[in-house]
Amino acid sequence: MDFVAGSIAGATGQLVGHPLDSIKTRLQSESLLARGTNTASTSAYKCARNIYNEGGLRAFFRGLSLPLCSKSFEQCVAFGIQSTVDQLLEGMDVKEGTLRSGLSGMAAGSTTSLLLTPIYLVKVQLQVTPKGSLSGPIPVIKRTINKLGFFGLYTGAVPIFIGTSIGYGCR
Repeated sequence: MDFVAGSIAGATGQLVGHPLDSIKTRLQSESLLARGTNTASTSAYKCARNIYNEGGLRAFFRGLSLPLCSKSFEQCVAFGIQSTVDQLLEGMDVKEGTLRSGLSGMAAGSTTSLLLTPIYLVKVQLQVTPKGSLSGPIPVIKRTINKLGFFGLYTGAVPIFIGTSIGYGCR
C-alpha cells in the first residue's frame, strides 16, 4: 500500500511541478545561450507566455514522460536501499536516530542519482530544445550517445549525486 501511495504522490508531484520546472529551466538556459534574438524571457510570466505560444499547454509538459514513468521505480529503489542500509546499520549496533536515518537516506539518494542523472539530462534537453527538433526521449538518448558516448548521459552526475544524497539523507 505504501508503494502505491508513494507512486501516486510521486506522479502527482511530477505533474504539478513539471510546468514550473519547464519555466525555470527555460529561464536559466536562455540566460546562458547566445541566441541572437530578442525572444529571451525576462520574467517567469513572459517565459510562460512564450512557452504557451510555442505549443499551448502541452509545451509545459515537454520532457515529462521519462520522469513520470521512472518515478515509481526510483521510489521503489530508494525505499529498498534505505531499508537495507538501515538494517545493516542496526546490525552494526548503530542506534536508531538521526545518524542512522541520515546514513541510510544518503545511501538511497546516492543510488537513485545513478538512475536520475540520465533522466534529468533527457528532461532538460527536451525542455530547452525548440519544438519539432526532438520528438521524445529516445532521440535525445541516441543523440547524446552519438555525440558524447554512453557516459555523456551522466553529464552533471556529480552535483546530482551530492544533491540527491543530501536530500534523501535529510528526509
